[in-house]
Amino acid sequence: MKPLATELLLLMVNSKIEQEVKKMTKSQCYNEISRNRQLINQYQNEINTLNREIRELNDTKSKVSTLKSTLSSCKNTSVNRLSSTSMVMRINSKIVNKFCNNMNTLFAGAEYNSVNNGLANGLTRIEEEITRKQNRIRTLGNSIDNCNNTISNMNATIRRIEAQEREEARRRAEERRRAESASNN
Repeated sequence: MKPLATELLLLMVNSKIEQEVKKMTKSQCYNEISRNRQLINQYQNEINTLNREIRELNDTKSKVSTLKSTLSSCKNTSVNRLSSTSMVMRINSKIVNKFCNNMNTLFAGAEYNSVNNGLANGLTRIEEEITRKQNRIRTLGNSIDNCNNTISNMNATIRRIEAQEREEARRRAEERRRAESASNN
């Protein structure tokens, strides 16, 4: 939708909402305020839950990162130690060579890569889940703002209705005074 068309649509919707709000009674306004306050509480509870889940995901992310670093560190330490086996090779080079080849295969092979890639994929999925929850929090924040705007509009409508009621009461009192004054004359 083009920006101008979107703006026109929003103006039409807002105008329709304003017309409906003007038709509301004070009781309906108070009910709407109550409903929006309940929604705000629900949204806030969901935000609190999402924030707790994000903290848990960040803890998990930290543990997986530590595990991935530990795996990498173990590999590097083992590879360095394997490369410094020249003294042992003098003793029995056939056994040491076979052991070194097997260890190098382990660290360069499918099992190590599978574990390392699995940890990396886990970190990616955790990040995606955190982002999804943060986006939901933003959406809920917008919903809370909308509820607060509705509450403000309802309070303004109540003030308008009360002003109209005061004006009507004043007008009736004035009419009664005039009627009494006319009947006394």
